[in-house]
Parts: sequence; structure tokens; C-alpha cells
Amino acid sequence: VAWILRPGLAGWESGYGYALGSVGCWALVNVAIKSLSGSEPPMTIVFAMFLVMTLFALPGAAHVWRPIDPTCWPLVAGLGLSAFLWQVCITFAYRYGSISDIQPFEYSRLVFSSGIAALLFAEPVDARILVGTAIILASGFVGIKRSGGAVADASANGCGRPGLGRSPAA
Repeated sequence: VAWILRPGLAGWESGYGYALGSVGCWALVNVAIKSLSGSEPPMTIVFAMFLVMTLFALPGAAHVWRPIDPTCWPLVAGLGLSAFLWQVCITFAYRYGSISDIQPFEYSRLVFSSGIAALLFAEPVDARILVGTAIILASGFVGIKRSGGAVADASANGCGRPGLGRSPAA
């Protein structure tokens, strides 16, 4: 994130603090999901995460909220569905893999966001973005190589078998 923000005090904006705070919260959420994934069913974790995120977002949104244009509801529904599917997938991933193996793939969202921003919003792609993309991709490849196939062994832990999604104690 610091690479993307182009660190330096000359152009510091308050939004940078929010971005860095967001990264800290993201790390805490990942640790919470990983710790809960061994004992709680994935859908329980997903529901709890959405409840907590909603409760944390409401105070900040309340003072700027405006009614949603009815023509935007399909986009809002699409965002909600994609967020739900992401949460389900990441919860299962943390159940069967280590944070250090999965995290580089989570960072790939920055790569996709940069690409979509360039295509849809004409955001410039400069050398720093390309270097950041290379760092993210390289860390993903190193993580795969370092894991030695641990991700592929998830099937031995119940992946694809009936009952997947229940807590191990169930």
C-alpha cells in the first residue's frame, strides 16, 4: 500500500491515513477469519463479518447518505453479491491454507483494480504501478513455490467432500 501511495510528506492527504488504517483493519480481519475458520462454519463467519463491517460502516456513512437512484440498484446488488462470494471464498481459503500462502493472492485485487481503473476511468498506468504489479505477482509465485503444494493438498483436508462447510467438531 505504501508503494501505491508513493510515500513522502510533500503530498500527504488525510485519505492516506484512512488507507493505511484500512490495511491494518484488513490484517486484523484476516487473522480473525483464519482463527475462526478452524472452529466455526464458513457461513457463520461470513455472516459475522458482514454484520461487523455494517456496524462499523454505518456511523461514517450516516452523515453523507443519500438515497440510491433506482437505476443503480442492479449495480449495488452486484457489488453485494461479489462481496459475499469473495468473503465465502476467502473464508474457505483460510480454512485450508496459511495466511502467508493466501495473502499474495489477496493482494492481486490491487492489480485488478488498477487494470479496471485504467480501462474504465482512464487512470494512468505508470512505472510505479507496473513495478508494484510485478512485486505482487512475484510474491504470489514465490508463495506457491514455497508452499510446496500445500494448497493442492487441501483435498486431503476435506475439500470437495460432503459436509464441507461444517465445523470440524460437527
